[in-house]
Amino acid sequence: MAGPPRGDRANSLAKCAGARHTLRQETRRATTMAFKPNYNQQRAERDRAKQAKKEAKLRERQEAAQNRKAGDEPASASADAPPDEQETPS
Repeated sequence: MAGPPRGDRANSLAKCAGARHTLRQETRRATTMAFKPNYNQQRAERDRAKQAKKEAKLRERQEAAQNRKAGDEPASASADAPPDEQETPS
């Protein structure tokens, strides 16, 4: 009698197969993306951030150049410069 199992064994196999099937579906759902990525939007955001960073850096350089032309030194450059009068040890 080669056929599908009957009785308690059939019920237990059906339960196991159902559990595996459910587990497989849950795993599959967990690995799928929550939403489809919009690569063009992400690229545009990266480009905007990059451009803003470039503009901020350019502004800082222009301000430093204006300070040099005016004869003012920024605080960081004057701290690095050696003092005009050095004290001699006695």
